[in-house]
Amino acid sequence: MKIKKPVFIIGCPRSGTTLLFTILKSSNQFWASHSEAHFVWEKFVPDQRDPMYAVYMTEEDYAPEDEEYLNNKYSERVYQHDTLGNVSQYAFYSKFRKITNPLYVAWRTFLRLTRKMVPGAYKVLDKTPPNTYRVRYLAKAFPDAKFIYITRHAATNISSLIEGWKSTGRFNFKFREFYPENKEMDIKGYDGNVWKFTHAPGWKEYLKKPLEEICAFQWQSAHKYSLEAFEMMDDSRVMQIKYEDLIANPPELIQKICNFADVEYDAAIRKNCEELPVVSTNSKPDPKKWLKNRDLILSIANDVNEMNEKLGYEKIEAVEAQTIAS
Repeated sequence: MKIKKPVFIIGCPRSGTTLLFTILKSSNQFWASHSEAHFVWEKFVPDQRDPMYAVYMTEEDYAPEDEEYLNNKYSERVYQHDTLGNVSQYAFYSKFRKITNPLYVAWRTFLRLTRKMVPGAYKVLDKTPPNTYRVRYLAKAFPDAKFIYITRHAATNISSLIEGWKSTGRFNFKFREFYPENKEMDIKGYDGNVWKFTHAPGWKEYLKKPLEEICAFQWQSAHKYSLEAFEMMDDSRVMQIKYEDLIANPPELIQKICNFADVEYDAAIRKNCEELPVVSTNSKPDPKKWLKNRDLILSIANDVNEMNEKLGYEKIEAVEAQTIAS
């Protein structure tokens, strides 16, 4: 089996990529890993202890041998939404992972070898925010790939990033404690000791910046490099959507996405649209949540308004007035 017509969800962290991924991967038409496919990039990141590192890559980084490498990586860990996928998720990603890891490695090797011998192709669905910095590479590696580019208003997205940085739960990023740069950090508004989310090019220059400036930098960089890549592609390969539209009318938008991705709007996808799954958050979407960080967001408004308008949104100041009025 080989990858054919894969679909990549591209977006800044905390922009709705996980929600969209969860809705779409419920269908048997896609093959996907149970979580983000950071494992694909182990060969390219500076240190394999941090497979989530957002290394920047272009078409010039692609080598002919990468085709086999990428096919092998995906074949080891992607499933249709079936029993095997659930077994992999719960048996090998549990608190007993250290004990079961040798079995998991053997299982992945078995899948890679057997799937190589099976004729046909599989349609991979992948999402991981660090891919915002390697769209050009992906476009070269998979000439038949399509990209769903999800955006979210700067105010709400950056506020969510701020909350993620402050979180000591799901977004603790403790595996990054080995970085020497941690000792240099002096981030106002952040009590942690590790860099969180993406390493946009130039991230080390922000080790002593206020948290809101870091989050604005991460948001802006994700869109800068994504748009740079998409402008070099045929429009037929890219679909830009808004998180706000996904929340407002899931069935309508997801049907359009299915048409773009060449998959059927089937019963599994329809079910998730009728009752949106709660992912990566402890509360339901609320357009007023960002007001918790209102002063911080307004302080970086001038830095992000231009990109925000380029993405089709109103300036932060205008949205603030509307949100308060409602």
